[in-house]
Amino acid sequence: MSLYEIFGSDTLLLYLSDHLQSPTCTITKVGNAFWLGSSYIDALKDTGQLGTGTKGILSVLKLIDPKFDKKANSDKEIICVEGILSIINGVIKLKYNHYGLQHIEDISASTKKKGRVIDDTEEKKPITETKTLSCRINVQAPYSEFEEADKQPYRAVEIWDIAMDNAPVARVLHYFAKANEKDRISLRKVREEICEDTKAYWFKQLVGKEELEEFDQWVNNAHVGGDKAAHSTIKSHIDRAKGIEDTTSSPIDFQSSIMQWVNTK
Repeated sequence: MSLYEIFGSDTLLLYLSDHLQSPTCTITKVGNAFWLGSSYIDALKDTGQLGTGTKGILSVLKLIDPKFDKKANSDKEIICVEGILSIINGVIKLKYNHYGLQHIEDISASTKKKGRVIDDTEEKKPITETKTLSCRINVQAPYSEFEEADKQPYRAVEIWDIAMDNAPVARVLHYFAKANEKDRISLRKVREEICEDTKAYWFKQLVGKEELEEFDQWVNNAHVGGDKAAHSTIKSHIDRAKGIEDTTSSPIDFQSSIMQWVNTK
């Protein structure tokens, strides 16, 4: 099995190494380092194909690169690592409200450290390097905080397993991991995926009609969001922007909404 060195909060990595043990994804601690392993990556390395029952991960890989199927096997492995981390980071953000994991670490403003890649059948010998997500520096939460969060359904590993069997859930986690105050489009993608999966009325009933209208203007209307909005001022209606503030956070609590949606799966 190929293992990819990953970086992030030490307490989160330690917790995930104890509890994120799925047939398709594991995090392992070896010495002072943490390593990501997946049967998906190994399948791509051996055959260039993911195999059957992979609609969740495959849907995200094709979001990352629509030409995924035509890529060389080595490129598919790199894309797969990125896709797995994006889904895991969506799970982490959803379940723990914590920053995620990376395969590349910012040492300083000008220096980056790439994670090693090893084959655990070759005595942990480094064999290559890859690129993935950029690192974010945040305060670490204690181990006990992750334990408490996992006492409520679903546990992180269960959400991962659901996503592997459910393409909309996998894509929502991918988009949710990316979303921030400047990347409002990813939250719109989250809304679109949930609405398509449930029919729009379910989501409207969940979050409220007024909140949904405010969110749509917050995402799309340049008279609210300025250059962060999806539409230009020419395509935005100024009258619909009245009374809506350009807040740094979404008018909809997507962490709660996504969790309620996932709990229906």
